[in-house]
Amino acid sequence: MPAIPLRQVSARSGAAVRVAQGHTIKIINTKGTQVVDFWTLNDANPEESLSMAHTHGALCRVTPRVNDTMYSNLSRPMMILTEDTSAGVHDTLISPCDAGRYKLLGAEGPHPSCTDNYKIALQQYGSVSSQIMDRTPPAPLNLFMNVKIESDGQLTFGAPVSEAGQYVCLKMLMDSIVIMSACPMDLRATNNWNPSEFNYIVLG
Repeated sequence: MPAIPLRQVSARSGAAVRVAQGHTIKIINTKGTQVVDFWTLNDANPEESLSMAHTHGALCRVTPRVNDTMYSNLSRPMMILTEDTSAGVHDTLISPCDAGRYKLLGAEGPHPSCTDNYKIALQQYGSVSSQIMDRTPPAPLNLFMNVKIESDGQLTFGAPVSEAGQYVCLKMLMDSIVIMSACPMDLRATNNWNPSEFNYIVLG
């Protein structure tokens, strides 16, 4: 598969792309303050997806590090974090934002969400059953998201500590459908109160 040119995902929107086994996707935090919700599905069997819970069990820690393998809901190796030029502050605990969360946070009326971006991106990608597209997305790998676990167990949401142009590289261990969302959250500090775009490129 030839390399896919550098592409941009606009603020508050999503994208899906096929990444072949052995190829790498590079996610670039263009402005440094944008969280990217990241999912992968097995292209041959979309019932198999990247699982944060299974990855926690395999790694015995909450945040992956460079050279860590991440696992699917079938406990199979799915991808490797091969490079990370940021401070390594990412989240694996928080589910994708949705209409219900925005309502809880006081939003009035419709609001873009990572859940909607996931479903729209898969619809635009095609070749995935409506049964898969209509499901609630699994918990994502929230790249660049700054969630701290305090000593009393409380979670706090801070602005990303990444800087403009920093990136992560993820190498696929199976033919995969990668879905990404430029998180639209603007009611917490998640995206420094100002959601923005990010860039990605698929490398051989």
